[in-house]
Parts: sequence; C-alpha cells; structure tokens
Amino acid sequence: MPHSIRLGPPWEVSAAGGRTTHRRRFGRPRTLGPGERVRLACDSVPGPATVTLNGRPLGAAAGPFAADLTDLLAPRNEVVIDAADGPLGEVRLEIYGPGERVVSGTPRVPPPLPGEPGA
Repeated sequence: MPHSIRLGPPWEVSAAGGRTTHRRRFGRPRTLGPGERVRLACDSVPGPATVTLNGRPLGAAAGPFAADLTDLLAPRNEVVIDAADGPLGEVRLEIYGPGERVVSGTPRVPPPLPGEPGA
C-alpha cells in the first residue's frame, strides 16, 4: 500500500463564472527514495475540471482523479485544479515503493500478484 501525504489547507480558492480554481503549493517529498513514484490523487473533483502541476497539464477530471507526477516534481510545486463550482474531496500525494503499480486516472490499485503481468 502506498504512503499518503494529505494536501490539506491552505488552499487558495477563487471563483468566477461558475468555475472554481483551487491552488496549492507543496514541496517535493524529502524522503523519496530511488525507484519510488508519486501520484496525486483526489477523491472527488467537481467536473469537468483540468488539473495542472507547475503549469503542465496532468489531465481532465470529473469525480475521482489520479495522476503519476514523479517526473514533473520540482523542489517547490504548485497544483491547480480548475473545476466546476463545488468542493474538492481529499487531495493527497501517494508514495509508491519500487515494484508497486501506479495507475493514473483510477482509485488505488494494489500491486499485481505473483504470476500476473507486471509482477
């Protein structure tokens, strides 16, 4: 199972024209080891929405959202979720160890069992 870091307050929130922009800054996890991966996950995004990290698109969202962002992380980062009006669900970074499967766009997925593809 991945280790999670909750991205709680403070979020900068602004609203205009039926859209809400949620902006949060955070640092690269200090304990990230060799081969570990980082995934941004949100339990619920009022959609349709767009998600960016440091100005680079991570994808579109509506409902649960997740994206591997390991290769995009900088020492200091900013995630922006531009969504329909409504609250975000819990947002977190999930740290996956070497050999754990990271799947973007879906809820948490356990690593494959021995003998399965990708094991």
